[in-house]
Amino acid sequence: ALAVSLALTITAGVQGKGACTVLAGLTVLSLATNIVVTVRGDLPINVAMASWQADNPPSDWENHRARWNAFNRIRTVAAVTAFVLLAVASIAPH
Repeated sequence: ALAVSLALTITAGVQGKGACTVLAGLTVLSLATNIVVTVRGDLPINVAMASWQADNPPSDWENHRARWNAFNRIRTVAAVTAFVLLAVASIAPH
């Protein structure tokens, strides 16, 4: 999705389609945000949690869950924003 959105941004820019270029560019930023938050936020927490034992979690497990939920909310907003922006870009005046 990131590569296609980047290609759309470049193609629309070359063709002089201003609205589509801006919307697709914002889509790229939203998708990049989603990826960065996943890799730097959720993924390290997932790796740490994979070593936990269900019957003996760490004493601060609720803090880890809260951090994971916060990162997940950011990822979800970024993904939904990217989807909406790309949908709007597809109907933007050409």
